[in-house]
Amino acid sequence: MNPKYKISCLISLFFLLSIIIGTGCARKEETGVKTLHFIDVNMPDEIERMNGVIKRFEQSHPGTRIKVDYVQPAAPVRQKILMYTTANAPLDIVYLYDTAFVEFINKKVFEPLNSFIDNDSTFDIDDFFPQAIECATFNDKIYSIPPTFGTQIIFYNKALFKEQGLSYPQDGWSWEEFGETCRKLTIDEDGDGKMEQFGCLSMEVWFWMPMIFQNRGRILDENGVCVFNSKEVFETLQFVKNMYTKDKVFALMPIQTERDISETYLFGTGKIGMMHADFSVYTEFPKDLDWDIVAPPEKKGGEKYFHGGFWGYAITSSSRNKELAWEFLKFLTSEEVLREWTQGVKEKEWQSFGAFSRTGLKDEFLSILPDKHLESYLYCLKYPEFRLVQPAGMTAISEPFSRYNLQENLAGTTSEDLQTLLNNLTREINENLKR
Repeated sequence: MNPKYKISCLISLFFLLSIIIGTGCARKEETGVKTLHFIDVNMPDEIERMNGVIKRFEQSHPGTRIKVDYVQPAAPVRQKILMYTTANAPLDIVYLYDTAFVEFINKKVFEPLNSFIDNDSTFDIDDFFPQAIECATFNDKIYSIPPTFGTQIIFYNKALFKEQGLSYPQDGWSWEEFGETCRKLTIDEDGDGKMEQFGCLSMEVWFWMPMIFQNRGRILDENGVCVFNSKEVFETLQFVKNMYTKDKVFALMPIQTERDISETYLFGTGKIGMMHADFSVYTEFPKDLDWDIVAPPEKKGGEKYFHGGFWGYAITSSSRNKELAWEFLKFLTSEEVLREWTQGVKEKEWQSFGAFSRTGLKDEFLSILPDKHLESYLYCLKYPEFRLVQPAGMTAISEPFSRYNLQENLAGTTSEDLQTLLNNLTREINENLKR
C-alpha cells in the first residue's frame, strides 16, 4: 500500500472515530437545552465575527446552544460532511460551496426549504435576488439560502488600453471583439518571438463553460444524455484553442500548478492587459494601478450566460431540530447580520465571495468602490449558468472531466484531436450514467 495513502486512511479513520465518540457524548445534552451542530467555513479573522453572531442568536433563543465546527476555506469541507454523515453524527446546518450541493442532494443529505419558506410569515423570499435563489434550486426545490453569490468578471488595465489606442470594453461585447482586443494587447517588442506583453491571462473552465452555454451547447440534453461532443461545444472550444495555439495571446497556461510570478503581479505590473477572476483579487493590486472591470464577452445571437456560484447555508435531513435550524439559518441570512458583514468589508477591504444576496444591500455593495463599474458585476449576476453546470457535480461526469485533461488540450500541451477527445469523454460519461 502507498505510504501516503495509508497515512491518509489512518487520519480519516481517526477523525471518523473522534466523531463517533463525540456523538455519544453529544447525546447526553443538558435537560431543556437544544443543541444545533453547525459546520461553518471561515477565515481565522472572520471566526470572531461569527462567534458574536452565534452568541446573539443563543441569547435571543434561551435554551439553545450552537456547537460549531470551523473549517478553513482551503480545507476539504466536503470530506468533513461525508464523515459526519457516515458516522451518523449529529449535524443540523452546514455552510457549503455550490458544486458540492449536487452530490449531497442526490444522497438526500439536505432538507428542501420550500415548506419552511411557504409557512413562515416572517420570511420573504422576494427579499433576495432571484438569481441567488435560482442557483440554490434543484429540481424546483430550494436547498439553500446563500448569504452571498458571485461571478467572475474581466479586469482590464486602463493604461495598456490607452497605449494601444483601444476603447475601453463595454458589457455586451462579442467573442470576436474580445479576441481582437487580446491580439492588439499582445506585443513582441523586439521581434524575438517572445512576448513582453499578453492580451489576457488565460481562459479556464469558468470562462469557457458559460461560452458553451451562450452558444447553446449543453452537458446533458433534456433526456439526461451527455451531448458534450456536439458541434456547439466543439465550435466554442475550438475558438478557445485557437486563441491559445494560434494567436498565443495568453500569458500563463492554467494547467500550471506552481508559479514563480503570481497572476495579480503580472496584471499589476502591466504584463497582461486583462484577466478573468473573482472580484476579491483586486485587494492584491498595486494601489496606484488604474483598472476597471467589464462582463465577459458574449456570443453574437446566442444566449446570455456567465459564471455564477455561491456559498450557502443548508439544513440536513437528519437534523433533530429542523425548526430551530431554520430559525438559525434565517438569522445568518438576515439583513441585520449581512449589513454587519458589509461594514466589516468596508473596514478591512473586500474579502467576501461576491455580492450580498439581499436586494436591500445592493446600494451597500455599489458603495464599496463607487469609481468602478460594479454594475458590470451585477449585470453578470443576472444570467448565471449554474443551473446548466449543475450536472458537472455528479460523480459520473466530474471524474471523467478531471481525467481527460481538456484544459491541457485547449492550451495545446497535448496532441489529441479536440473532437476525438470530446467524443471519448462523452461516450464514457454516457456509459457511467447508464450504470
